[in-house]
Amino acid sequence: MSTVVQSLHRVAAHSLLGVFALYLIACSNNQTRPVRYTDVISTKTERDKACEEFGARHREHLGTDSRTDKIIDFYSEKIDTCVEARESQIENSFVVVDISGEFIKPMLEAPGDMGQGIFDCDSSGVDHTLIDKVREHRGYVDKVPYKEYMDDFQGGLPRTAKSAPKMLTRSDCEQWFKKELGELR
Repeated sequence: MSTVVQSLHRVAAHSLLGVFALYLIACSNNQTRPVRYTDVISTKTERDKACEEFGARHREHLGTDSRTDKIIDFYSEKIDTCVEARESQIENSFVVVDISGEFIKPMLEAPGDMGQGIFDCDSSGVDHTLIDKVREHRGYVDKVPYKEYMDDFQGGLPRTAKSAPKMLTRSDCEQWFKKELGELR
């Protein structure tokens, strides 16, 4: 098992231990109402923080130089995974990936795995993952043609299947990127 996956498992184990400890405390205090799962599970902020830490370790493990990128790591409840959103500060390049490989399953577990592509936009067009289509395949889309689980965010073919009719500008990609983040949050 890779170091990144082991680290993620450790974070999950510590979270479960915390939940169990809170449950025991609640039971020992003889609370009149039962403890709800939502009372003891990590908040969204805590999941976001765990994903931020996971993302930093992931990039360090890969040895990627991301000094020229604006990066946001967060937990997406919509697809139940850690997501990394990357905006290049020097190129027209906007990328969103599933860094924990829980939504889009990795083809191979390899140390150089950059994450599973959810969104990609540059001057040649947009690749936008259709969440429901990935779910139909239970996340295993490595052998599925791109056009069957991706589009250009407008119902057309993704850029991996066909380039956009005109070159997209940074402003174009930024708008699609914001829409993608809104869809995942």
